[in-house]
Amino acid sequence: MSSCVLRSAWILLLCISSVQTENTVQSTTSAHVVHLGKTATINCDYNKTSEKETFRVYLRREQLLCSYFHQLKSWRKQSCKENIRLIWIPETEEVSFELVNLQINDTGVYTCAVERLTPPPVQTLGNQRTSLHVIAHPAVFVSCVRGSNGVSAILCASEGFYPAAVEQAWIRDGEFITYLNISNTFTHTKHLNTSAVHYNSSINPDGTHSLSLYLHLLTLTPEQVIYSCWVNHSSLSQPITVNISSTECSEKEDVWTGVIFISVVISFGVLIVILLTLEVQSLLQ
Repeated sequence: MSSCVLRSAWILLLCISSVQTENTVQSTTSAHVVHLGKTATINCDYNKTSEKETFRVYLRREQLLCSYFHQLKSWRKQSCKENIRLIWIPETEEVSFELVNLQINDTGVYTCAVERLTPPPVQTLGNQRTSLHVIAHPAVFVSCVRGSNGVSAILCASEGFYPAAVEQAWIRDGEFITYLNISNTFTHTKHLNTSAVHYNSSINPDGTHSLSLYLHLLTLTPEQVIYSCWVNHSSLSQPITVNISSTECSEKEDVWTGVIFISVVISFGVLIVILLTLEVQSLLQ
């Protein structure tokens, strides 16, 4: 009698375990960091042991982005954004979404869910949340320019980076002379006039940021001085350093002076021709 009771209890426990397995919802969370323009794969974990004749898989981020139905071993697309495609591996029944050409505004939390439609009742088999963070590393350029006051300056431009926080500094002959931290606050050496450096920041149409750091060269000496622009950003494995020589600015200054001189000469010549033409016309009259 006792053995029959134990056997019945064991069978009951197996049935309860089976029901619990059937109703188990796979719920996981993951995070991805992806560079601008690259591709990310969002996996959709779900209970593959559940019986399912027809099921639906969809991807959401605040609103529905992509939805597919699976029935009779084939997929039917309900709706889907252009940069999203479904990946299905029939041997393992693994399903995922691939997002291509990711942009800054694709950053967010995505939810991939799998729902059994038949046999009834409708049941959620899996619900996975994926945090996607799109970043962009800066492209750094240095050049000699002429400031608004006519004084020669060197420009360090960091373009197309995200997030906005960036560190940027000028180094002269291996020594930091000015440093711009992530809060856009300057730190100078005691020998540097604060009016000799300034910056401009902007947001680009694609959501990335740009920063231009100017260092005014109040005097150009014949001795060669090496200036380095140092840039650090969270998207970089190590800071970027780009060098420029003061002689490049001296040579460009000579070119600017020559251009100005030629422009003045041409303008003066044109003025003389006009005056002579007017004088001749007055004599003829």
